[in-house]
Amino acid sequence: MPNIDTLMPLLRPREVAQRLGLAQDTVYEWIAQGRLCAFRLGPKSLRIRETDLVKFLENSREGCFPPAR
Repeated sequence: MPNIDTLMPLLRPREVAQRLGLAQDTVYEWIAQGRLCAFRLGPKSLRIRETDLVKFLENSREGCFPPAR
């Protein structure tokens, strides 16, 4: 039986940046810092699981001020 993570869409850094309204360089910085999980499909092909993006965003909200209600 496949793992749910393997069934989730894979996003390019450009797509993540577009979804969040950020510069693509910001997404690459988060990946380099280890804040956002990504993996390589080839020498120039980087992908982010949609589930990893959701986890990253959920963890980012914990530090928000004022706290989300």
